[in-house]
Amino acid sequence: MHKKISEGPRASRRTGILFVALTLIVPLISGCSAPRDSAQAQPADESPTALVATPEGTPEGTPTLETSATITDTAPITGTAETPPTPSGTPEPPFDGFDIFRYVPSGKTLAKRDRIQLDAPGENAGEDEVLLTITGPSETITDEIDSRIGVVSYITATRQWDLGWTSEVISGTAVPLLNIGQRDIGGYNGGDLLRTGDPILVLRTYLPDGSAHLHMWRWNRQSREAAAGTKSDGAPEGSNTTFEGELDINVIDIDDDAIYEVVADNLLGVQIWKWDGGSYVLQEGQ
Repeated sequence: MHKKISEGPRASRRTGILFVALTLIVPLISGCSAPRDSAQAQPADESPTALVATPEGTPEGTPTLETSATITDTAPITGTAETPPTPSGTPEPPFDGFDIFRYVPSGKTLAKRDRIQLDAPGENAGEDEVLLTITGPSETITDEIDSRIGVVSYITATRQWDLGWTSEVISGTAVPLLNIGQRDIGGYNGGDLLRTGDPILVLRTYLPDGSAHLHMWRWNRQSREAAAGTKSDGAPEGSNTTFEGELDINVIDIDDDAIYEVVADNLLGVQIWKWDGGSYVLQEGQ
């Protein structure tokens, strides 16, 4: 038979030992939990705070911001403009001081640079001009390409280059054109194409649909600016300044009279505009 566990004096001794052990452990547990209880009892308004250094002369608790001044081209100009000092000494060759990067906007491409003379022979001797043709992505949020031309002049009195005139923005990618100094190989840009005594500036562009556009400006030597040339297509004279060709367009002296015509190549034939002394007129039957 199995023996039952005795519940006599031996069990009593075990109970006494367990009571003594519990008596010793309870105070230890109470001691460990005391700091936590005191931390929880700490008032909310006495919680620790970070120390922030306040600049001298600034009211305590006032936030300070670091700022930097930026000068932009939209800042108003005040006061009287200072006249640049007259240069002295022997001048260097003008083109030694010509910096093309000053005139080509970021993101744009210089399609052509032409050194030309837009003054009449004997006038403003030594004052050269540079015709710039610039093309590149539009500044609007599109994938369009636009172009423009500009004239940079060398001013002898100050020995500096000055961007005196720029055209309006024209849609399309600019195509380099030969200047009048290259007339022996077909150059004409900047030449007296109408025999009026005024240089003619030309810009030709191609659009994504494959069509070609041509724009002309007549240079005014007195104002040193250019005005858009005009054409008439049966509409009021001067109502349109853009010549268009479905395939191509160019300026050619067809009849060899030193007055240049505008010739457009189209799918169904050729269109020709002739100068009549005031505007370009589309020829009948074209």
